[in-house]
Amino acid sequence: MNKLGEITHWNRHGLDGEENLMLIEALLDDCPLSLGIRNSGTQAKINVSLRLGIGLDNSGMENILGEISSLLSNKMCL
Repeated sequence: MNKLGEITHWNRHGLDGEENLMLIEALLDDCPLSLGIRNSGTQAKINVSLRLGIGLDNSGMENILGEISSLLSNKMCL
């Protein structure tokens, strides 16, 4: 995502009751974003979602999500 702006204030955490979910919150050019990565837990499947704060340009984000998904899929243990 550095291709799209400056990322600061990274915070990685989980969510109570969601053991297969990792949340990453950060600021992209001082606007909030959150990235959720969920492992199925029962299948070789990962779901990646991205939420952008108001004011962030979403062009290019689909490519970034594709890159993240490909990277995670290649590293997945079957």
